Amino acid sequence: MMGSVMIYILDDTKNKQQQEDLTRRKLLIVFNNKNNSASIYENDVIIPCKECSGKSDTNIDNLTFKNNLLSYTTCIAPFASDKYSVIDFTLQFSKDNFYLAKYKESYFSVEADDSVSIVLDNTDLPRMKFNYYDWVANKSWLDYIIISSHNITKLNDFAFNLGNVNPSVSIQILEKIIKKYPDRVVTYLNIADSYWAAGNKEAAKKNYKQYLSLMKSQKKDLNKVPKYVGERIK
Repeated sequence: MMGSVMIYILDDTKNKQQQEDLTRRKLLIVFNNKNNSASIYENDVIIPCKECSGKSDTNIDNLTFKNNLLSYTTCIAPFASDKYSVIDFTLQFSKDNFYLAKYKESYFSVEADDSVSIVLDNTDLPRMKFNYYDWVANKSWLDYIIISSHNITKLNDFAFNLGNVNPSVSIQILEKIIKKYPDRVVTYLNIADSYWAAGNKEAAKKNYKQYLSLMKSQKKDLNKVPKYVGERIK
């Protein structure tokens, strides 16, 4: 049986060969068993590297490990961008591995007053061993999301709200939705709006036209078409 648990974050500098290499951080968990023995878990792909937050000062925050759930908050702020995001990870510890249990990413822009957040759990994502660098540094949740009737409304609404904060991410989400559900009418309106916000007027017009075409072919109420659609496709 387990007694107390101690958790440490160590800078793994021995594998850093050059100045531009990433300084990975090692997660070290010491399980103090009730029979006075101890077991140690260590892994260097669970916690963000020192350089991973870009220009943000917040690299790791709210770190906890309780009931086999590891939680922490990190920030991603690329140096060459006015957009950034705050990510909350909740990881389930099972059989000497961590698996993603819950993921929350909040998107911000210096040009927008509001933030927009997406919350995902293990019904939205495949079960796989967690590696931070496969989630943030090299890929994102968009590479793993399982789009289904269970989450289609949540994802579409999120992408719609994200349009003015981070239109490029909004477009990526909506493109995935269209690939899965090519006859979903409202998605074409949303992606056209996001392309328009991103300054890609030609792509916006193409999707506004597809939106109108589907509205007509599916015999939707054309009175619900926003007036600006007709103005933008002229």
